[in-house]
Amino acid sequence: MTLGAGRHAISQEDSASVQPQESHHRGSQPAMGVLVRYELFGDSSVFPEAERVIAETLDELENTFSDYRRESEVNRLCRNAPHLEPVEVSEHFWTLCNRAKEISERTHGAFDITVGPVSHLWRAAIKRRRLPEPEKISAALNGVGFEKLLIFPERKIQLTTAEMQLDFGGIAKGYAADVILERLREVSIRAALIDIGGDVTMFGTPKGRDTWILQIGENTASDGIKLALNGGSIATSGDTEQRLLIDDVRYSHLVDPRSGLACTTSHMVTVIAEDGTTADSLASAFSILSLDEIREVASRFPRVAFRIVYREAPESTSLLTLESPEFSKFLSDE
Repeated sequence: MTLGAGRHAISQEDSASVQPQESHHRGSQPAMGVLVRYELFGDSSVFPEAERVIAETLDELENTFSDYRRESEVNRLCRNAPHLEPVEVSEHFWTLCNRAKEISERTHGAFDITVGPVSHLWRAAIKRRRLPEPEKISAALNGVGFEKLLIFPERKIQLTTAEMQLDFGGIAKGYAADVILERLREVSIRAALIDIGGDVTMFGTPKGRDTWILQIGENTASDGIKLALNGGSIATSGDTEQRLLIDDVRYSHLVDPRSGLACTTSHMVTVIAEDGTTADSLASAFSILSLDEIREVASRFPRVAFRIVYREAPESTSLLTLESPEFSKFLSDE
C-alpha cells in the first residue's frame, strides 16, 4: 500500500489474515489540500463512528487554520490586525500558537507561523514564474517575527502589526493527526495510522505485529529505506513538489522566515518524533537550517531522530546523507 503521495509506503499482513474478532479498515478523504489516508484496527462496529470523527475533525481544523478558507478563524483574526487588545480564540488556535511559538524559539526562528506575508509572496511568484520584487519582500518582513505574536492566558492572543498573516502550513497537518488519533482512542479504535500529505502519525500496532513498517523517500535517493515504528510520527519535507527556476537557480516553496527568501538548498528531510506536531514543524525547520544548525537544534529535542539527504553544492548530482545517531534504531530490514 502506498501512502503519502508516493513518499511513504506501509507493508503489513494481508487484511485477510486479521482475526475475526478484530477488523482492519482502510479509507481516504481529501482535506487540507491533500488526500488523507488512514488505517484502523478494532471492532468493525466502531468504524463508521471513527470515519465521522476523522471527517469532522479535519473540517473543524481547516475552519480554524486554513488560509485558503476566507472565513477561517486565522483569516478573520489576521484581517483585523493589529489587535488593540488581546482577542479570545478557540482552544485549538491557542494551543497551536503556544506550540508554534515554543518551536520558533528553539529553532532560532527557522520555524515561524508569522511567515505568512512572505510565504504568500513566494506562493504567487511560483505561479507567475517570476521572483518577488525585493522591496515587496522587505515590506512583507515588517509583519514577520514570532515576537510580534503575543499569547495570553485564558485563550487569548494579540497580533501587534497590521501586516501580520499567520501561516500554519508547516505544523497544522501534524497537529491534525495528533487530534484525530486522540479522538479515535476515545471511540475505541485499538490501533490507527493517519497519513496527511506524507506526514504519518500512528498509535498501537497492526494485528499480529510489533511495529508499522514504512518506506520513506519513494522515487528519491532514499528508495529502499524502511522504518519500523510502534507509535509516534514521521514527517518529510523537501522541494520536490513546488519550485521556481530562474537563471539556473532553483527556489523552493519553502521560505526562510528570517530573511524572507525562498530556500535554494536541496535538503530532503525525514524527522521521527513522538507526536505529529513536533515532527511536522521540525521537518519544516530542518529544510531551512544549515547542517550545522540542524545538529545544534536537534540537540534541543532529545526524543527526535532525523535523516537529511542533501547536495554538497547546488549544481552537484551526487547526494550525501546526514543522520542522527538515533535514526538507525528505526531502520527495518523487512
